[in-house]
Amino acid sequence: MAYGHLIANLDPLDLNKHYQNMPSFAKKFNFPTERTLKLLDYHNYGFTDADLEREFRIELPFKGAISEK
Repeated sequence: MAYGHLIANLDPLDLNKHYQNMPSFAKKFNFPTERTLKLLDYHNYGFTDADLEREFRIELPFKGAISEK
């Protein structure tokens, strides 16, 4: 799952701040929900702050569209 685009800061007018208590505007402007923000928190997947400095290698069963350098 990839949800990073849902919380990217693409709000130069700061609409989220002005309309955060208006559900109809929140839906219209697709403000991130608490559920989405929780999905993006690495702590929920068992990672710690120390893991941010670690390098991980993921073995894939097939290459597909992903290429190795």
